[in-house]
This record gives sequence, C-alpha cells and structure tokens, in this order.
Amino acid sequence: MRNPYSANIDMAATPPQVFAVLTDAGLLRQWTPQIVEVKLPEGGLRVGATCHAVVQEFGRRFAVELVVLALEPNARIAYHMATPMWSGHIEYVITDKHPSTGVAIIFLPDQPKHAPRFVARAVGELARPLMEWRLRSILAAVRRLVESNR
Repeated sequence: MRNPYSANIDMAATPPQVFAVLTDAGLLRQWTPQIVEVKLPEGGLRVGATCHAVVQEFGRRFAVELVVLALEPNARIAYHMATPMWSGHIEYVITDKHPSTGVAIIFLPDQPKHAPRFVARAVGELARPLMEWRLRSILAAVRRLVESNR
C-alpha cells in the first residue's frame, strides 16, 4: 500500500471556527495564495459537488478540479483533486482537543498510469520531505487565519 503524505497542527480555536475557514471560498486565497480564481459549485459544497480553480505555481497557470468526497461539519473535508500533472485524495481532519483543535491534512496521490510502480514509489519517497513541508506550510497559514479571526 502507498504511504500518504501528512502533517498536523494544533490551533487555538474551536472546530467550528476551523471548519468555517476551510470552507469559506472568500478566505481560500489567504491560506492558499497560489489559487488565482475559484468557482464553487451551484448549491454550495456537498458530497459529489465539483469545484473548479485556476492555480499559478512556478510561473505556470493550470486548471484544478476538486470533487467533494466527504463533508462532515466541524470534523472532516475530503476531496479528489485533479490537475494536468497529478491527482490524488486530500483530506482535512478536525479533532476537538478542548480548548484547542487539532487539524491534520492527508494527501494520497493517485498511482501514475504510465510509470512503473517501483519508479513511482522511489520518486514519492524522494519527494516526501518537500511534500510534507508544503502540507505543514498550508496548515500554518490556516492556523494564522483562524487564530486572527477568532
């Protein structure tokens, strides 16, 4: 089985405060500045809904599609993300640790279709420090936003 990339952080906030930030499209660019634009599905976020975004990274713009897989208020948000370069399962898990809240982010990339499994596994392990640094930086940005808006 593939090993997911993950990171976690504690925040001085309640689960509803964290969930509100993670699901507010108006705040999205404050904790994911590489997003240039986002289009939420008609009817709002719900399981099965598809969101579209445009992201700019490394001087390149590309489309991102996010399909909501799970949406449990104040507890969990999961979606499948697809870009022209990669795709995978991303999940935010919110845990009440009264008086704080723990937030974990888990990313499990889809198996590349045209690469031998051992090559994909080796590249995945070499990329682990960078990927987990990226996840930690996302959570740190979420924490700054949540704690400044309490």
